[in-house]
Amino acid sequence: MTGARQPKSAAAAAPKTSDRALGSLLAALIDYRAYRFLWLSSVLTQIGQWMLQVATAWLMLQLTDSAFWVGLLGFAGGVPFLLVGLGVGGLLRRLAVLQRHYRAVALASGGTLVGIGLLLISGLWVRMIAPLLRLVNGFEPPI
Repeated sequence: MTGARQPKSAAAAAPKTSDRALGSLLAALIDYRAYRFLWLSSVLTQIGQWMLQVATAWLMLQLTDSAFWVGLLGFAGGVPFLLVGLGVGGLLRRLAVLQRHYRAVALASGGTLVGIGLLLISGLWVRMIAPLLRLVNGFEPPI
């Protein structure tokens, strides 16, 4: 022996499951260029979604000065996840409508964003459109 410390058991020598998962993620990020782009775009998209949530809640608070409207905004953002949790996701998978679903969500989301911009300029009904945007964006994640 050269003085190197030997593990007392095989369990002590085996890496933790979380270490293995992190290692496989890092290996995939290093090995596959397309996966790097997918992973990075997912991270940046999620950061953008968080920024949108904070900004719309802040805008709602500034415009209405009412906790009710900020709460309604949060509720509208949570309704899609409640529906998916109740089984709508499985139903959509069986009906094979995901391509049309993504297109419809993108169009609805874009339309509400344009609507928010126009209503923000005019100063009308922002408190109605912002919860609608949160509701539509809640259906965006893969089901």
